Order: sequence, then C-alpha cells, then structure tokens
Amino acid sequence: MQRRWKQVLCSLLGVLLLAGSLLTVPAAAAETTAPQTTAAESTDDAKDSGNTRQIVQTLVIFTVACGVTAFLVMRPSLKKLKAAKEQAASDGNSADKTK
Repeated sequence: MQRRWKQVLCSLLGVLLLAGSLLTVPAAAAETTAPQTTAAESTDDAKDSGNTRQIVQTLVIFTVACGVTAFLVMRPSLKKLKAAKEQAASDGNSADKTK
C-alpha cells in the first residue's frame, strides 16, 4: 500500500514539474517580443521575472505535494471515523426501533 502511495505521489510531482516547465516556455517567448528598453533594464526584469516564476512554481508544487501527502496519510483514519460514525448511527436507529 505504501508503495502505491509513493508511485502516485511521484507521478503527481512529475506531472506538476512537466506542467510548470511547459508553462514557462510560452512565457519566455512572450518576453522576447516585448518592446525593447535599455539593455540593463531588460536584463534585470528578465532575471526578476524568472526568479519570481521559479519561486512560485516551487511553492505551488510544494503545497500540492503536502496536500496530497496529508490526504494519503489521513485517508485510513478518515475511513475509520466514517465507519465508527455509521456504526453509531445504525446503533441509534436500532435502539429507536426496539422502544
């Protein structure tokens, strides 16, 4: 069961990394067609936007990975809670019928 979780998590991270890299390629192409300013300004802007984009991608991937991991870890506990709740509800229904 743990192996399946690892496979799902790794495949999800792979898809996110691929999607992130595909999203940056069109954005980089759009930046090259922007109006030209001085060389120093355009270099600084390109560095800043590239760094910002990488930071945002890293944060998105990290957040999604944490959410998926938390869900996978908590799923067995949630199933137990749901089963206990259903059992309590069925016990309550059977107690009402016997009265």
